[in-house]
Amino acid sequence: MNAEEAPVRALIVKISENTALNIMIAVVCVASGASEVLHVAEQTETWRLHAGHGLLAIGLWNIIQAISNALQAAGYAGIAAKR
Repeated sequence: MNAEEAPVRALIVKISENTALNIMIAVVCVASGASEVLHVAEQTETWRLHAGHGLLAIGLWNIIQAISNALQAAGYAGIAAKR
């Protein structure tokens, strides 16, 4: 890695580890996926899967990950506060 790539890499890592941003992206994915699924509800009755179902799954997964990361960070903060 050269000196020009280091700041860009650090920025990308910082953005990807931002819990609030991850929750916001997850909520948007869940909302758009749920909207798409509800919009074509007749297709869900016949079990035809489409992109909306994938967005819903990705959004739910990201919400679970973001909450898990936030709880883990809170646990570390509690341990650090006791010291």
